[in-house]
Amino acid sequence: MATKAKQPVAVPDPRAIFRLAEGFRDAADVLNSHDVREKTHATSESPTYDSAAMLVVDALAVELYLKCLYVLDHKREPPFKHPFDVLFYKLTSETQSAVRRRFDINNNHIVLRLFRQENPSAPPLFDFAAFLKVASDTFTRMRYAYEATNKLPKGWFFWSGPRDALRDTILIRYTVSELWGKPGRTE
Repeated sequence: MATKAKQPVAVPDPRAIFRLAEGFRDAADVLNSHDVREKTHATSESPTYDSAAMLVVDALAVELYLKCLYVLDHKREPPFKHPFDVLFYKLTSETQSAVRRRFDINNNHIVLRLFRQENPSAPPLFDFAAFLKVASDTFTRMRYAYEATNKLPKGWFFWSGPRDALRDTILIRYTVSELWGKPGRTE
């Protein structure tokens, strides 16, 4: 009896992944711009419920940008994993370096440098590796933020700097035709 040949897995379209990530990024930015958070909801251990929605949506954008880069790097389906650090370290070393360079460029601003000097005990916002490690489970933690047992780990933080570095790397390294198809072509 002949064994059935495994069907090849279709490689996801990186343009579709990128567009989806862009939608989540835009939604996170809209949620963030409506800064209606009340200080009375916040505790030192959990963000407000209002910011939880923005954080969940932003975390989806980060994951999708990482998966887009993976498909562009390897021309195959990305791993069915969600932690940012796991996905990032599966990228080629060239792509990892490009993302880190972009992150450093984006965060080389005088105000941010002064923040580092004036507030040394603040979360390590300017350490890309620290972000990958501590923010990897943001989606899960924030969607269940109401649970009393769901405490954020010490040193937890999340912000858009790493997301923007991933996005910028995609836009810089890949041509318009790679991301959106051939000019003049409709989809």
